[in-house]
Amino acid sequence: MEPKPLSLLILGCIGSGLIALFDSSPALGRQAVSTAPVPPAPVSPATLSPTTAIAQPLLAQARPPAGQARLRYSLQGHNGGVNSIVFSPFNQFVISGSVDRTIRIWDLKTGEAVQTLNNSLAVSAVTLSPNGNFIYSTGPAYKPSVKIWQRSTGQLKQVINDFKAVVRALDVSSDGNVLATAVLDGNIELWDTATGDRLRTLTGHTDVVTAVAFAPGGRTLVSGGGGRDRTVRIWNADKATLLHTMTDHKDWVLDVAVSNNGRYVVSASADRTLKLWELDSGKLIRTFSGHSNWARSVAISPDNDRIVSGSKDGTVKVWDLKTGALLYDIKATTKGIDEVRDVAFASDNKTVMAGVTDGLVKIWTLEER
Repeated sequence: MEPKPLSLLILGCIGSGLIALFDSSPALGRQAVSTAPVPPAPVSPATLSPTTAIAQPLLAQARPPAGQARLRYSLQGHNGGVNSIVFSPFNQFVISGSVDRTIRIWDLKTGEAVQTLNNSLAVSAVTLSPNGNFIYSTGPAYKPSVKIWQRSTGQLKQVINDFKAVVRALDVSSDGNVLATAVLDGNIELWDTATGDRLRTLTGHTDVVTAVAFAPGGRTLVSGGGGRDRTVRIWNADKATLLHTMTDHKDWVLDVAVSNNGRYVVSASADRTLKLWELDSGKLIRTFSGHSNWARSVAISPDNDRIVSGSKDGTVKVWDLKTGALLYDIKATTKGIDEVRDVAFASDNKTVMAGVTDGLVKIWTLEER
């Protein structure tokens, strides 16, 4: 194997009020790989250290993705766009919900659909109980509802239909006892999964609620708002009280996720960004930019190290949660009209999945260089 040519990153001024980061190597010569405005104040050599705020953004932009994503499966069977996906707890199977009015269960060993659940209308969201025994689904309907299915048999177990508006998203607490629903009337409804009874209603969003996610333990809930609301909110689910409201997004919040260690929240927005927050304080930690269209969906790896996002731009991106670096940039569709509606991380921390509007469920293995 031939040794790779050595590169030297050089920070210098190129005039016109710009600082440039150059890549200097025998093979490439010297090429400017990134630029930024010269800071207004005088700059000392110490200021130009790679650990400072001036050099760091340039270095981050210049770094290539860490590795390649190998396509493992492209699951075919849906006759319409895939809106929602979820891995089973031990990566044995995958659940997908589609506008074709079906929920499909896929065997991850073979890539084959082993069961199809027929719904009366399009499926906009699915989730799975923590033990993997029950599937929860919802979709747009004249009479909105949430359906609970027995996963092993495919039988419809229960229907919750006491809603005043369409249910946009749902999640189940880590103990499996509480179902949270994001409703387009601006409320979050909490339900007893065993009886189907309403437990509490969380009010505070000023427009539609588009996303919900429980923190580990089930006492804390995170939600996202659309329309004029555009906020991320953190709640005490037991007391139905609002703890924090975050207003930094400039457009609809389309998805939220909470880390397994209970420390972080990530939100995806139509403003094309992801934002990382502290769960306890609601403090903004960093913003992830790179999508060229709506950031529709987001998930955090089980080991709390990585974030995966899916976008209307047709890409899936994997980010380093702690540094903000882009690790993998995956083109999920070759058609400009198709988009990624949902993403998920498997429990092995190296397998990611996307539901695409072309009707495919795609699964990649993240390979390190």
